[in-house]
Amino acid sequence: MAKNLGTELGAFYLCTSIKDGRFWGSIRHWENLSIAYEGDNIWLRGLTLTQTQSVEVRSLLHKQLFVQKEEKLFKVGSLLPERSIPDLEWIPLKKAVGIELPSFNFNFFYLSEKVRFDLVQATQLRESVAMLVDLSVLKDYVETAPALRLSVLKWVILGSQQAFVLGAPLLPIQGLSFWQKGRCFFPDGLQPEFPILLPTLEQKLVSNPLDYLVFNSNGQILTVSAYQFKQLSRSSFRLSYEKTRASH
Repeated sequence: MAKNLGTELGAFYLCTSIKDGRFWGSIRHWENLSIAYEGDNIWLRGLTLTQTQSVEVRSLLHKQLFVQKEEKLFKVGSLLPERSIPDLEWIPLKKAVGIELPSFNFNFFYLSEKVRFDLVQATQLRESVAMLVDLSVLKDYVETAPALRLSVLKWVILGSQQAFVLGAPLLPIQGLSFWQKGRCFFPDGLQPEFPILLPTLEQKLVSNPLDYLVFNSNGQILTVSAYQFKQLSRSSFRLSYEKTRASH
């Protein structure tokens, strides 16, 4: 029986835990592969039949192997489709493996002194869930807004001039809106150049699971604790606003 040439040319997918760090170093020379992040799992795309039978792959304890047939993925050995091909943000494996985060610079940092964690133009629209606004703009709105409209939002003062407001729908005022991925907030219209690095970034920069990272378009990253957020109301705003003015 003739071989299925599609599988030999690279129609296999592998899904495994992101915690299998040693595995990625052992296959970094497989330059035909692409990699993507999905929750707590890592996906590999483009494995050949020979690679799926290698010692490196067989040594993985927690893995799922799929073969692509048209637009569906079948578990190896199964005649029934398991799922559609995952719609993820794929990057070449050689760009993602072996990257380490050095000491953190507040404005920017490099990965292995070669790959910079940059934001690039987003490839898809995402729901806006937060906004960065000037305190003076927020003050004018809060003073006359209905209490019910404010009650669904949380907020925190950043520095002495701005506030970060979390919750939807967003307020109808001027500000920079953000979308959320895990514990990270990114400006609307921008996304990480290498989304696969987000889990490593969070692990290195966030010591408390309740902390958030807020990315500005200029590359600055702010750490905000969930404990700092308060429900937005006229009273909470006035109290925090007066304290901020008194301390600056």
